Amino acid sequence: MDVPHRRAVAGPARLLRQVDHRLPAVQPLVQERRGGAPVRRPAGGADHRGGGAGARHGLHEREGPPARHGRPEKGGPQCVGISRGGRNTKVHVVSDSESTLVEIHLSPGNEHDAAHGRVSMAALGPFMGARLLMDRAYEGDPTRLLAESFGLTPVVPPKRNRTDPWEYDRQAYKDRNIVERVFNRMKHYRKAATRYDRLDATFLANLQLILIAIQLKTPSKNKLV
Repeated sequence: MDVPHRRAVAGPARLLRQVDHRLPAVQPLVQERRGGAPVRRPAGGADHRGGGAGARHGLHEREGPPARHGRPEKGGPQCVGISRGGRNTKVHVVSDSESTLVEIHLSPGNEHDAAHGRVSMAALGPFMGARLLMDRAYEGDPTRLLAESFGLTPVVPPKRNRTDPWEYDRQAYKDRNIVERVFNRMKHYRKAATRYDRLDATFLANLQLILIAIQLKTPSKNKLV
């Protein structure tokens, strides 16, 4: 093609000559052994720099998220029951003063107190000669008999509908408000007044920390309730 007043852009067509670039011969994928048997490569294209079958350099053997080892499993006991006030948890304690607790455990809010009172006594074990001041909710025969079997003297008023009421030490029963004062001190802390912890272990640990703080602030009066 010629352009006016310009030099020719392209010359006439010429015969293309085959140029020998002298490329190396392509190596065979299967190498031959001296005995004639072929040497097979690992399946999956394993890299020669290491790794098992199917492994590639810089890559995992299979796709997917990384493995997680040592992570604790989620979930655990949750003593949450539905009662008249909604979802709540009961805290059962045995106290010997306004700031010292001997035993503490949790129960769902819809379970009766008497059965868990026996759990607390079983955790205490034999305690010969001590008086056990209990709320009227623990006045059932099984609870009182268990307290007597442990050497405790139950001090609890009978219910008004009892056909065979018993006498109890009314003067000693006035000291039962010690445990009520313990609950009052615990409720000064938000973690105890309202439960925001999902698991019992977390909630109970917070209660124990609160009781430690109360113990450090208030000296013990050495009374068993």
